[in-house]
Amino acid sequence: MTYEEVGQKCGELLMDEVLRRRRWIVRRKLEGWKVSKIASALRISEKTVDRWWGLYRKHRWEGLRVKPKTPHTYWKTPQETVELILELRTERCWGPCKIERYLKNYAKNEAPVIVGHTTIHKLLIEAGLNNPIEAPRKVWGKRRFVRPYSNNLWQSDFKMTEADEWMISYLNDHSRYVPGSEIHYNPTSEHAIHLLEDCIHEHGKPDQVLTDQGTQFHRARGDLSAFTEFCNGNGIEHIMASIRRASTIGKIEAWMFKTHQEFIHYWNYQRPHQGIRYLYPADIYFRDLKRLTDVSS
Repeated sequence: MTYEEVGQKCGELLMDEVLRRRRWIVRRKLEGWKVSKIASALRISEKTVDRWWGLYRKHRWEGLRVKPKTPHTYWKTPQETVELILELRTERCWGPCKIERYLKNYAKNEAPVIVGHTTIHKLLIEAGLNNPIEAPRKVWGKRRFVRPYSNNLWQSDFKMTEADEWMISYLNDHSRYVPGSEIHYNPTSEHAIHLLEDCIHEHGKPDQVLTDQGTQFHRARGDLSAFTEFCNGNGIEHIMASIRRASTIGKIEAWMFKTHQEFIHYWNYQRPHQGIRYLYPADIYFRDLKRLTDVSS
């Protein structure tokens, strides 16, 4: 199948999906659903629901048909850009959006022409490198947040590695930059404090540290833990996520999927991150670093 045929097929599938959604909107309205309920179910605006309901009332079902934009023209992506896209997909397993932002941010000299994620997605399909997920990801019920500058908040957590050891890491919330990570035989407050001291000496002191309520960070009987006392003694506010709310420290949890020490440099300097507009964490961290404060200050 040629590139043009793939593009045409993708367009037809997209048009069919849009038509099904519009018909679904009308059927729910005919059943008496409120506009707000329909909009919430499809995660679209109420204005969109009203527009398609109005077209149905005026033109009936024919008014819902998707009208293709003609004439269709197809532009061929330069082979150098195609090869770079396929290389990034094969070697780094990046998706279309991450590849797009990498080309725009860091590969202007390598790719003669920068293309969008839609074109990249089509190229991956044509090359047989697209791996769609089985079901849409659930994103509702989560409140996203990001701190305004570097060293405003560090997230921290312990994770057991494949070698039955424990990795303790700190991650800067604003930039996703990892100041430090160590592996120990046991997860203890002493190890968390020791790494925090090293990170502060090298990168400065954070305003706050966010952790879960593990015994390394929080005492069950309500007394202050050694970790909290260390933070208080150095002018750092220790805040903890609610019980069974892993998404609160979701950024450090994402980092914890990788358990190798040598991955830190790749994470900080070579891996674009979606939450920071597909830039490298190191670029954002050092750009937005307001001050450098030592533990002794």
